[in-house]
Amino acid sequence: MTTRSPLYKSMYRPKVLVIVAMSLIFASTSFANSPDLKRVMLSSGGVGYFEYEAEVDGDTELELSVRLDQVDDVLKSIVIYDDKGGVGTIRLQSQASLDEIFRELPFGPESLSSMDRMLSAMKGAEVQTEGPRRLTGRIASVVKETERTDEGLAVTRHRVGLITESGLQHFILENAQTVKFTDTDLDARIKSALEKMADRSAQDNRTLIIRSPGTEKRKLTVGYVAEVPLWKASYRLILPRAEAATEDKESAKARIQGWAVVDNASSQDWQDVELKLTSGNPVTFRQALYATYYVDRPEVPLEVMGKILPNPDEGAISGDELRREQDRARQLGRMRDAEGFAMAAPAMEKAMDEVPQSVNSLGSGNLFFGGSDVEEKAASAESAAQIEFAFAENMSVENGQSLVVPIIDRKIPAERVYVYDPKQLNAVGITHRPFASVRLMNDSSTSLPPGALTLYETDDKGIASFIGDAQMKTLPKGEKRFVSYALDEKTFVDSEYKDQPDQIVLAKLSDGFLIQEKVNNYKYTYDLKAPEEEPRHLILVVEDGRGEFDNSDKLSYEKAQSDHRIGVDLEAGEQKSVELNFRQTTSTRTRFLDINLNQLGLLFKNVPLGPELKKVVDKITQLKKDISAADQTMAQARRTIDGVYKEQERIRENIKALHQGASTDIYKRYLAKLDTQENELERLNTQIAAAQTKRASTQRELEDLIRSLDFEIRDGRVVRSNQKKI
Repeated sequence: MTTRSPLYKSMYRPKVLVIVAMSLIFASTSFANSPDLKRVMLSSGGVGYFEYEAEVDGDTELELSVRLDQVDDVLKSIVIYDDKGGVGTIRLQSQASLDEIFRELPFGPESLSSMDRMLSAMKGAEVQTEGPRRLTGRIASVVKETERTDEGLAVTRHRVGLITESGLQHFILENAQTVKFTDTDLDARIKSALEKMADRSAQDNRTLIIRSPGTEKRKLTVGYVAEVPLWKASYRLILPRAEAATEDKESAKARIQGWAVVDNASSQDWQDVELKLTSGNPVTFRQALYATYYVDRPEVPLEVMGKILPNPDEGAISGDELRREQDRARQLGRMRDAEGFAMAAPAMEKAMDEVPQSVNSLGSGNLFFGGSDVEEKAASAESAAQIEFAFAENMSVENGQSLVVPIIDRKIPAERVYVYDPKQLNAVGITHRPFASVRLMNDSSTSLPPGALTLYETDDKGIASFIGDAQMKTLPKGEKRFVSYALDEKTFVDSEYKDQPDQIVLAKLSDGFLIQEKVNNYKYTYDLKAPEEEPRHLILVVEDGRGEFDNSDKLSYEKAQSDHRIGVDLEAGEQKSVELNFRQTTSTRTRFLDINLNQLGLLFKNVPLGPELKKVVDKITQLKKDISAADQTMAQARRTIDGVYKEQERIRENIKALHQGASTDIYKRYLAKLDTQENELERLNTQIAAAQTKRASTQRELEDLIRSLDFEIRDGRVVRSNQKKI
């Protein structure tokens, strides 16, 4: 049996006697045995699943202690499975605020800092005292007094005045043996507040009381998810000597050992528990369910006659229109629902078919699924979203300790390669040297989680030596990954990039719109040299964004998510030059009317046109030149007008500045200039109007001509040409 006793620490000096109500909080209640921790599942998402079991009989209450910082997670995720009983309730001390705790008391928490402050706050309450004098009365006053001892020391005392049946009497609080409230209801409320404060001050753990109703013996399982430290995977890769790759496939394989580092920071020991590790990227979050929340409600003033103020009218909608809107909304909702179910149902059926059988077997009696092969240290399995490792033997780890357990030990296909990735090399200030790497092939039944990789190499005698460290991302089953562990100082790589001119492979005009497809050509040249006594299989990495690889030389090629990878083999001491070509096709759609003369010239450059099409193209070119000339004429005229306006402004300012005795000749001179400029403005405005008229007519002629034209040019020759009548 366990005893649940709230923790309370006295906040008074030992010589000050405590009110009787305070001493009542040490009552104890007995409950059934706490459940035993049986299973732990740790996720790389930073959470862990903890599962407890208990054999119970009849109506039962179990105690489960959890850390305070895990209460939110427990309240969010706790699940109870009772194979014969019913679902009961879970209760725990609420994390109420101090205002909530003292809501029904006439004093606040600050009054508990001393006995005199508490009694002062309880004026009017009836108390009974024991000590030098036995008194019963209501508190009238608490007065602080200072006295001098025979030694001359100042001593503070508190004189409490009581209204008794025989009149006003008083006693010294420090001399009283007990002070007891005669109101039992008040006494109980003070005790309850002190219990809540005691529970609130216990910052380390909270106790969940789990009630399970039932009438017979049965097994009760309780599980929850809480925050835990990440478990870490690390690997050791033992490579055979380089010459072994030419002997046989089995000799070329590397041995990989995977280890998991598990930290127990759960504040409890794990004794003989089933341990499972999962690696994935599940959605996890925290939610403050343990905190107490209140809805912020608006305060409505009391309605008093003469104080009512109607709100302004904001308009209305007629009943017929409202019904029509509702009918339209319902119809739209039915259409959306139909589309949603039509798409969701097959996906849901497929998802249910893909759920592992172990996850569907809720009738198994516990919430921890999956088994393990007794012949192996860790049996792995893979679901749609994560990798799982279960162990054949139960584990024991004390709180605050770490455990290192093996998760894999097998041979794996491994190929030595040398990766030249300029992006990574330039980031560390290295050029001309590739990374010594290993390409691993996961031929196991499950993926391998990410982790650090330490590489060793064995010699002819089987003695291993350290050759480097590497980082390995998740290695899905059936896939390959590079792991780079050192810089290859023996191999030389030099690269040069050239951007080739763009090539128009398709130009199609229809309904006034020009559709063009262009090919951008990118060329890389690599000069390579292998060591004198060692061959090399180089992997040249080219960043993505260069289009498609033109693999005319039949090189080994792979497309990664963000780059291209081309394999090149070099014999020992061989020097080789390799060219890599990439083609990127882009498509544009523009109004043919909007292309300029330069674009028009590039479009038909080196394209043999027939006489009819050439005549139309020449006409379009001339019309565009005429429009361009009109635009230039108007622009030049407007610039000249701006200059004339500025000059006129200068002359007017000069006229204003002339004094009354100035010569009339200078006035005439200024006026003559203004007259000449006005004539120039009229001429320029006439010129602009004429240019606008000509441009408008030319624009209409060009638009009509373009609408009548229909052609297609593919790979530098006209494959279709037609001119419709408008």
